[in-house]
Amino acid sequence: MRVRRVFRVTGAAVAGAAILLTGFVFFRSSSPPRQRHPNSNNPRELLDEAEHLFWLYNSSEAQPLYKRAEQLFRTKGDARDAFYARISQIPAETGTGNLAEVSTYLATELKKHTAKSDPYLHLRLLVVKGMVDVDLDALSSRPIWQEVESLATSLGERDLASRASGELGILAFLAGNGTEAKQRVTSALLHAKIFNDVGAEIRYLSFIGVGYGEVDRPQEALKYLDQALGRAAKNPDVGFPKLATIGKVSTLITLGRYGEAKALLDQALDYARARNLAGYEVDVLTQYAAMKVKTGDPRAAIKIYEQAATEASRVHFLRGSAEVQSQLALLYVRIGDLAKARECAAASTAAHRALGETYEIPHHLAIQADLLARMGNIAGAAGLYAKAADVTEAMLLNAPSIDARRSVISTMSEVYIGYFALVADRGNLEEAFRIIEQARGRVAADSLRSHRDSSTLSETIPGPAERRLASLNERLLDSEAPIERARLMDAIFETEQNLTADPGAPMPAKPVLLRTLQRDLAGDEVMLEYVLSEPNSYCLVISRQEVHLAKLEGAKEIRKLAADYRSHIDKSPEARALSEKLAGVLLNPLSRYLEKRDVIIVPDGILNLVPFDALWLGEGYGLNRHGFTMVPSGTVLHLLRNEAPRAKMIAFLGVSASEPGTSPKKVKSDGGLGTVFRELFDMKRSELSALPSTDVEVKSIAQILGGNSTVLVRDQATEAAFKSAPLSQVSVIHLALHGMADSSFPDRSALIFSGGGRPQEDGLLQAREIRKLPISADLVTLSSCDAGLGRIEGEEGVSSLVEAFLNAGAKSVVASLWPAEDTYTKSLMQAFYRHLALGETKGEALRRAKVYMLHQFGNAVPPLYWAGFVLVGDGSEKVPFGGAP
Repeated sequence: MRVRRVFRVTGAAVAGAAILLTGFVFFRSSSPPRQRHPNSNNPRELLDEAEHLFWLYNSSEAQPLYKRAEQLFRTKGDARDAFYARISQIPAETGTGNLAEVSTYLATELKKHTAKSDPYLHLRLLVVKGMVDVDLDALSSRPIWQEVESLATSLGERDLASRASGELGILAFLAGNGTEAKQRVTSALLHAKIFNDVGAEIRYLSFIGVGYGEVDRPQEALKYLDQALGRAAKNPDVGFPKLATIGKVSTLITLGRYGEAKALLDQALDYARARNLAGYEVDVLTQYAAMKVKTGDPRAAIKIYEQAATEASRVHFLRGSAEVQSQLALLYVRIGDLAKARECAAASTAAHRALGETYEIPHHLAIQADLLARMGNIAGAAGLYAKAADVTEAMLLNAPSIDARRSVISTMSEVYIGYFALVADRGNLEEAFRIIEQARGRVAADSLRSHRDSSTLSETIPGPAERRLASLNERLLDSEAPIERARLMDAIFETEQNLTADPGAPMPAKPVLLRTLQRDLAGDEVMLEYVLSEPNSYCLVISRQEVHLAKLEGAKEIRKLAADYRSHIDKSPEARALSEKLAGVLLNPLSRYLEKRDVIIVPDGILNLVPFDALWLGEGYGLNRHGFTMVPSGTVLHLLRNEAPRAKMIAFLGVSASEPGTSPKKVKSDGGLGTVFRELFDMKRSELSALPSTDVEVKSIAQILGGNSTVLVRDQATEAAFKSAPLSQVSVIHLALHGMADSSFPDRSALIFSGGGRPQEDGLLQAREIRKLPISADLVTLSSCDAGLGRIEGEEGVSSLVEAFLNAGAKSVVASLWPAEDTYTKSLMQAFYRHLALGETKGEALRRAKVYMLHQFGNAVPPLYWAGFVLVGDGSEKVPFGGAP
């Protein structure tokens, strides 16, 4: 079970939630800090300054001004404004008091001060109660914020109404409704930017940044959090940016930048203690503890978490208690104190039940299920895991885009892995298969289910955001100036956030039944479905005749071996030794697969980046005994194999954007081929090496295949020309182009076409665009560097160009797991298509092409030059062509 970062989006982390309305004036400027008048005898002057600070989220500095104004109003006999100043101090005091008592007090006052008699005072009470209840029990505050939104709208206060909508968006996220959350929060952020509402802008930038950090997307998180911190630095009246600071600390810890994280934490702790903000101190302490966990000191982390638990309990801070106690439960399990772990889990459950926040429910349920399983209560554990999976399913159905669904699966993978292990260990393999298949390749499966007849699809016309993004991308690739590139990258990021959501509505999970999948398999096929976990990993060995479960080494050991192998792939002796070790862990324990000729791999995690046919099996490479293909899940394979036949008019479409006559440039080394690789926008167009062999490659393949073929080379090979082709009528698409993978922003991964074409095209065919294409190909070959790489999204798989083409409708994709060498790639591809033209299946044709490369160049040639290309999808079919080899 992984240790999660504390995810606090509301409450003491942003004490004084920055929503303010008075009957007189709003302050929403980025003006220089005002001079304070704490001893002024003019209560109106004091109140105006306090309101200015409160509107900017700085309730702690507003509090003494409100207090002084309250005293002066009372002296003058102005009971209404004295009361207004009194309740406005409450957000700054919630860090030290009992939230339940404060909420009860405000509920009583709301009954006294009705909207009819004084709507503005009533509105202030609603806002303050909403802020308090967000910390106490967030979802219970939803009716309060709905009333704020309604009343503010009726009074014509659009800024306040927008902020209330933003708060409702945050609550929608916690309730698992991603669609409503995205709509409300992004609208609130846009409103804040347009109307220069600095406080709201910082809040929602911070919230979105923390959200990205929670789903393990640190680079996107930093973009938003740094914007929030930058806005705060330019507006000193904002005060200490509490949420953005904690969010950045959490992200830095994820990235292993502990020195930077500690420096920020020290500042935050000093701030919290100087102002006696117990809730914020809980947030800070949990981050200190999380850093201890990451650096391998669980006992030190326990001490800090216990201190945070005491503080959270003292002020009745339910969210803090729920999260801290769950982390303590995990750590006590880790050191073997199950009794203490159970006590902490019970405390976390009680606090969490009071909160009722859907987003956190699967995580907490999984912790409790793991504890019950360790204590022997298998039925209870299974029930909790099932409930966690059901809640996750509801969240998937509410996710607004493909990207959001991938993130949900990635974040909640622990639920499916834990549930699978529990059931598999008890021998119920049919149920174990169903559980893991609920998550595996989920986006691809949903896309296949909802895929329309491509002949009815019309060309998608780029909207304003797409056209702006294309222009920015093109300028960035051509730019050499670091300052201009940094500015353009920021503009690209902001524009990407305004793109339309991905197409394709989510579908309820319907994984294929195990016995149905078995009927899909041929007699000489076997599927190996891996599940990486601790202390053991697993492999389901599935054939037409039987299903067998094998236990393997733990995930940590497998990941290390796989990473070491990839980092030595360019060195033949070292790669062979490491591949033999990896085969010993992944394949040797599975003796039953040896009798099958064709092996279908359903990988997990880093195994998506391992070419199984290059693993050394005693006397030779795996490809000498078996044909290996990959597929995101058994469900995806079932859907691919049971699709209705699709008639094609064009046998082959080949594209090559070579630059003949140019000397290839030396590719900058990244220190091996680990799972970290260069991002798309690290590259400049001037750095792209020539690909002198690709024209010959594409033309020779068209000749081999015969039939009705189309070839686009050199200046014809534009993005516009490719998109304009009748893609739904093409059987085989072959793209011999530069390819770039981006692990931080997978939708930026791209194939690079020749320049020219429509003005709105930038020459980069990115993953986000590929998913919208009307692809209906039996085979897409990406004869490019790194096209099989991307961000590993837990049980969902790899977010890459391969995944984009599968989502668009391709039945299989051939792509490389590392940079492709030009000359060797041409030889491999020509051999691959010769075997396809001879009537061999796609999987067998690729295997024979690799065998040919080994015979031609000898076993001494490192796997770097022949093993990188893998087939993902259904490799069992032959591709019909008109023509002879």
